[in-house]
Amino acid sequence: MTIYTPLKRQELKILKERLKDDYNFITSKDWFFYELGSGRIWLFTPELNDFDTSKLNVESIGLYFAFLNDERLRLSPEAAQLVGKTATKNVFTLTDEQADEIIKGFDIETNTNLDAEYIILKTSKGILGVGKNHKSKILCQFRKNRRIRKL
Repeated sequence: MTIYTPLKRQELKILKERLKDDYNFITSKDWFFYELGSGRIWLFTPELNDFDTSKLNVESIGLYFAFLNDERLRLSPEAAQLVGKTATKNVFTLTDEQADEIIKGFDIETNTNLDAEYIILKTSKGILGVGKNHKSKILCQFRKNRRIRKL
């Protein structure tokens, strides 16, 4: 059985500060954050608080939001979609060719001039997810089962 715990006040404060500092994003007051495992943060909406989750697998009803460890925040692809809609900092717009390379699982050589360790990757068509920023290159952070080899 999966055990989740609501974030402690200090952890919630760190999460909100990281979102504000890294992406200039403010969370909704209706969102509830829980920790499942070590550093894995899940997002629930108020409707989910009414459910008796003791008999359910928590991973199937919540949204995996981010990994938070030592004040480092790595958003999930789904969280990048939520945050990226209104984020104004550390969002990098890829060309179509760069987007193709990232989707295939390759790193791309480009100067980002962004500060955050993990940046939101955006294209003209939408938000792809998160990449690891190395200033002169972006490392692919897509899991192997989400990569597309033939486009």
